[in-house]
Amino acid sequence: MNTTTTRGWARRLWLGLAGAMMVLPVLPAAGQERESRIKDIARIVGLDDMELIGYGLVVGLGDSGDGDLTMTRQTVANLLDKFQITVPESEIDGQNVAAVMVTARIPPFHHAGDRADVNVMSIGDAESLAGGTLLMTPLLAPDGQVYALAQGPLAVGGFSAGEDQPGGQQVTRNTPTTGRIPAGGAIRVNDNRAWAPNGALTLSLNNPDFTTASRVAESLNAKWPGIAGAR
Repeated sequence: MNTTTTRGWARRLWLGLAGAMMVLPVLPAAGQERESRIKDIARIVGLDDMELIGYGLVVGLGDSGDGDLTMTRQTVANLLDKFQITVPESEIDGQNVAAVMVTARIPPFHHAGDRADVNVMSIGDAESLAGGTLLMTPLLAPDGQVYALAQGPLAVGGFSAGEDQPGGQQVTRNTPTTGRIPAGGAIRVNDNRAWAPNGALTLSLNNPDFTTASRVAESLNAKWPGIAGAR
C-alpha cells in the first residue's frame, strides 16, 4: 500500500470512528443495552492538544509594572537593542512594563494562520496588568520550535486599588496580575504530527478497562471485519 492510499484509508477510518457506535450493557439496574459513541469514551493517540509557552513583556501599564526589577529592565534593553536603540539599563524605568509568561493550547489539525486564545501571567513585581498590551512573543512547543506568535491587549478580570503604603487601604479583587487575549496567538506552522503511523490508529480509553477495550474492538470488527484488536 503506497503512502497516499494509506493516508486516505486512515482518514476514512478516523471519520468512521468519529461516528461509530458500540453497544455496552447497563450494569446493575436496567437489564437493557445502551449505545455509546467511541469518541466519547476514548481518544486517538497522537491527536492531543499542544501546549505552548513563551516569555514576553506587557507594556502600557499605569505605574503598576515591575519598577526596578533587573530582569524586566534587561529584557527592555535587549528589545530596544533589536531596533538599534541603545539605552543603558540603569536609565530604564519599569513602572509601565511587566515581565510575563505566556501560555496557549492549540488543538490537533491546526494550520498556519489559525488563531488561539492566550493566557498571560506576571512573574515580577507588577501590581496589575490592567490596561496593558502584550508585545509580540514567540510561543514554543516542548521541542523548542516556535509554533505561534502572541500579541495584543489584555483582558484582565481583577483589579487593585488604593494606597500601597504602610497604613494605607488597598482593595484587590480576583487576580489583576493575570490576563487573557482572546484569539491573541497566531499559529505559524501546520500540525504534521504522525497520528496514524503505517495507517494504523491507536485508541486510548478515557477509563482503561480490558472489557470495554474488547467490546470496542468487537464493535469495530462488526463494521470492518478484522480491523481492530484490544491490548
